[in-house]
Amino acid sequence: MVDFRSLVPEIGKPDRYTHLIHPYPAKLLASIPYYILHTERFCPNGGVVLDPFCGAGTVLLEAILCGKNALGADANPIARLISEAKTQYVPANDLKKELDRILRKIEKNSNCIIPDFPNKDFWFSQHVQEQLSHLLHIIQKLKDKKHKVFFMVCFSNIIKKVSYADPRIYVPVRMNPDRFTDKPDLYQKLRIKLDSLRDINVYEKFRQVSMENIQRMELLRGLADSSCTSRVISKDARKLTIRIGSKELLGDESVDLVLTSPPYAGAQKYIRSSRLSLNWFGMGDPDSIRCLEKSNIGREDFAQKDRIISLTGIDEADKLIAKIALKDITRACIVSTYLNEMSVALKESVRVLKKGGYMVLVVGPNKVSGYDFDTPNFLRLIAERYGMHTELLLIDSIKNYGLLTMRNKTAGMIMVEHVIVMKK
Repeated sequence: MVDFRSLVPEIGKPDRYTHLIHPYPAKLLASIPYYILHTERFCPNGGVVLDPFCGAGTVLLEAILCGKNALGADANPIARLISEAKTQYVPANDLKKELDRILRKIEKNSNCIIPDFPNKDFWFSQHVQEQLSHLLHIIQKLKDKKHKVFFMVCFSNIIKKVSYADPRIYVPVRMNPDRFTDKPDLYQKLRIKLDSLRDINVYEKFRQVSMENIQRMELLRGLADSSCTSRVISKDARKLTIRIGSKELLGDESVDLVLTSPPYAGAQKYIRSSRLSLNWFGMGDPDSIRCLEKSNIGREDFAQKDRIISLTGIDEADKLIAKIALKDITRACIVSTYLNEMSVALKESVRVLKKGGYMVLVVGPNKVSGYDFDTPNFLRLIAERYGMHTELLLIDSIKNYGLLTMRNKTAGMIMVEHVIVMKK
């Protein structure tokens, strides 16, 4: 049993450097990668750290902060955008000048086409749609790539804030005061909130979020002269390429450390949680969403023809999946597909890891259809199948409320995280 937060009290509050540049569900707590990365036992200074499920870039940021190079992969384009923005230093004065130019151009830009996407009137008032459209049009025309990435993230950050979506829930759910007619205070509060959103000043909200993020970005000033870099190289942990869009694979045994928090079987809807941003970035149509969902390991949605239960080769897992199938064939399909796809991803991570290198998996046990599903043990057995040797198992009692799923009452809540340390 380990309490990583007590081991690294110097980290302090979560709003550290650029970690909170954009909200994202189930983010890895920085204390774990911070501790692992601040020792040369796992990765030498100047070495290469890979996070094949990088999400919003917690590991990538912590790696470059302590003098290591970082590589990441993720299926979610919003996650990739956040990871890129939070690990690329841009001087505050440059960003402030660019922000002033954006806001000045908005005053002159009165004609702009509102993007068409499903249910836009359900989520946004006409006034908000118009202001978001004007703002996005200007940001997309920025010539400096780093500036564009930074302000695209700031734009994405405000989308949910100016929508009718409930801010307490990661996946978009419209606020509904009528659910609280028996609670007059809450009912009135939600009514006032909805009314205020109809005419909210989108430009001012964008300015506020941008200034907050510029202050965070300036904390990365020390990286300006660093030789360490961070790059998101792939959309798929099962096929690690040298860069996004390339067919050339990342070299065998080219990575010093694999440090990642893999997805869970159906525990989070990462693509759905980013749906409002994807809509505004032109990737929210049903076909695009289906394509993104299909590329996401741990997904829940399967076409009828794809609902196939496959053996995993792990006796304990296969017996449990058979039990789950008797109660819920869909959930059995979800977890069997998850383990088989994670097997491909872990094999790929082992391929690029140097001999003698370490793999550290941060993952907690969860429930599926009411059964305890020992995800850490199953992933450990899969990694050992491909040449990893388990040296250490740490358990951190972290009540990570970001992992709470509203999907299924039988999924439960992840109360601990296992940190599995393996050597190739």
